[in-house]
Amino acid sequence: RDGYYAYHTGADLNLNQPYWDADRNKPVKSIAKGVITYAGYLSTNWGYTVVINHGSFVSRYSALASGLPVSQGNSVVAGQQIGNVGRHKANEPYHLHFDISLTRKLIDDPGDWPALDKGRLLRDYTDPLQFILEHK
Repeated sequence: RDGYYAYHTGADLNLNQPYWDADRNKPVKSIAKGVITYAGYLSTNWGYTVVINHGSFVSRYSALASGLPVSQGNSVVAGQQIGNVGRHKANEPYHLHFDISLTRKLIDDPGDWPALDKGRLLRDYTDPLQFILEHK
């Protein structure tokens, strides 16, 4: 929203090389095995979203294209396609919003957003790149 500021919970991943929106409709895959706790449309702020409980952490993939190939309750394995790169709104670039929580917050509330509460951001979310590099 115009004039609305908030801390970002993860990473917006987009590929604009060799051309703008080069990642449009590209596959999005699960980073690890787990169980899908949410798969569907959340809001114009999130678009189509998949949340996966991996046991020791939870991952959220948002701004996906419609037509998700998975449903709540499905088990997934690492590398399994769970969606395609989309966008929240028609006037935004194609991208994947990706974040990781070490808490149950995303299981209880798939659209969680700590806004300007930095303490909650630091408590409920972790840097996804750092997490992946430390756990590969």
